[in-house]
Amino acid sequence: MSLCRWLKPDPVCKGCVCSILADARPGFYRILQKGEDDFLELNGAEYFWFAGFVEDCCALFYFWTRSGWQTIVLDCNCICGLQAYSRY
Repeated sequence: MSLCRWLKPDPVCKGCVCSILADARPGFYRILQKGEDDFLELNGAEYFWFAGFVEDCCALFYFWTRSGWQTIVLDCNCICGLQAYSRY
């Protein structure tokens, strides 16, 4: 996998979330998946660290649980909303 692909998804990735993540720096986000009314929550985690793309449209996120850091990979085409973490 090239560094370029790691930083930017292939052009086949469509939608505003794919575009936002393609230009985003790593950081914490809340994730709203298509077809859901509430933001994603896994094992008590509501914020997910966006780390980049592992291939094509697959966005790599990490989240913290009591047992340590966990990994989730989501197709950016299946995400319909993001909320960036802000301390202010």
